[in-house]
Amino acid sequence: MPFHISHLKFRGFKSFKSAEATFPEGFVAIAGPNGAGKSNVTDAIRFIFGETSLKALRAKKTAELINLNCSSAEIVMTIEGDRRIEIRRIIREDGSTKYELDGRHVTRDQALEALRPYGLEVGAHNIIGQGQVQNLVERNPKDRRQIIDAVAGISEFEEKKKDAMSELGRVENKISEAKVVLAERGAFLAELEKEKDAALTYIEAKQTM
Repeated sequence: MPFHISHLKFRGFKSFKSAEATFPEGFVAIAGPNGAGKSNVTDAIRFIFGETSLKALRAKKTAELINLNCSSAEIVMTIEGDRRIEIRRIIREDGSTKYELDGRHVTRDQALEALRPYGLEVGAHNIIGQGQVQNLVERNPKDRRQIIDAVAGISEFEEKKKDAMSELGRVENKISEAKVVLAERGAFLAELEKEKDAALTYIEAKQTM
């Protein structure tokens, strides 16, 4: 599904006390000197995609995600696709987080479900960090294929195919069970038919005596 991240707003996240950025469609490059916060932008995107691993967010504890001059942090992302959605993730000092979708409080699962049609989710390889390219090259062909399929969105259809085949298998099993029952019922009905014919023959013979 075609889309692009059109806007990011930061408040109290890592080095950003307050900042925002607007992105046009197409290729975008973020440049700046060391320590300017380039990596914190990708950390913010990981964060709003539902990342829960502090290691992936380059932090040792939750408090490190919050700017020293703030008591909480939040990221707001606007996505333009088949429709416009705004998703917000807030983290408090106690480490608890909450999500908002288009201004409404939602659960984490509901927020991530809204991102899933765009292929935006934790583990979907939307963000390739430092060292990950080398890691990809060194993986075996099967693992590389799985990653490429995930990035291309093929794995989603493979999962749906797997679910459909599983459901088809269950249906076929039920059909087989139904055929067995029908065969048993058919044999029983055939036996009853024989008994009926025998009874009719007996009645006719008795009437002619």
